Amino acid sequence: MMWYTLPFKERVDRIAKLGFKGFQPWLLTAELGFKIPTSWFPKGSEFEHIEVTPRKLNRIAQETGLEITCFGPHYVLGEPPSFWGDPGIPEFKSEKRKRERLEDIKKLITYSRDANVNIVTLFSGGDPRRREYWSQLLDLTRLIVDFAEKSGITLAMENMPQLLVDDEISLLKLVKEVGSKNLKINFDPKNLNALGRHVPDAVRKLRGEICHTHAGDSIPGGGEFGKGPGGKWIIPVVGKGTVPYLEYVRALKEIGYDGWMVIEYSGDERGFELGTMESKQYLESVLSKI
Repeated sequence: MMWYTLPFKERVDRIAKLGFKGFQPWLLTAELGFKIPTSWFPKGSEFEHIEVTPRKLNRIAQETGLEITCFGPHYVLGEPPSFWGDPGIPEFKSEKRKRERLEDIKKLITYSRDANVNIVTLFSGGDPRRREYWSQLLDLTRLIVDFAEKSGITLAMENMPQLLVDDEISLLKLVKEVGSKNLKINFDPKNLNALGRHVPDAVRKLRGEICHTHAGDSIPGGGEFGKGPGGKWIIPVVGKGTVPYLEYVRALKEIGYDGWMVIEYSGDERGFELGTMESKQYLESVLSKI
């Protein structure tokens, strides 16, 4: 369920009633007091801004018996894209904007610590066609990791096809160059699969570095950043795409991963819930075979 569909407490209650064990507040959930690019609001939607303190969030989670798996993601480098799916803009509009970004991420890390959530996910930002910005991403990530180390929080970089860190190669490169136990990986199989990469092999290459995963599906579209006709990614219900889930889960087990798999599904003409439940049922059938 998207952050704008129901009041926060009602969404969490619904997640619990559907039989899930945990959830990730996606996109810095607006009700938690964090900024969201206005271009990402659904057209014509109204949304009441309230703030949920870490203590209140903990209480909501405890009352429903759910665990918060992580927070985020937040962009590190440059300006967020104008629309979801566009490449990031590697330049900051000003030094002030860069300082504000660092402070925003530090605020999220502090919130996560106070809410007893140990993982904060990140997007690299930037554009994979502009690798000359890698050194800037590296410098900013090191600053953020330094703060995370002092806060006792693990940062998890996620791969996104249209951003500077887009695949398993760039994920591993960043983690190795930063060289901190507090920088790990939030592995997203659908994002990697959209690029035509082999998901199980990627998992094996990232042995020891994955601390959180998403569970989504995709079909490579053959276009830029793996998109299909019309410039959109093809993201079906989990099990209806081309991510080889049985091999993928076996690879996770092979490398010793025993953490969360968070379903990430963008919805269809039926809305979000039916496809999410179909994804859950499919994953449960896969896990029963491992």
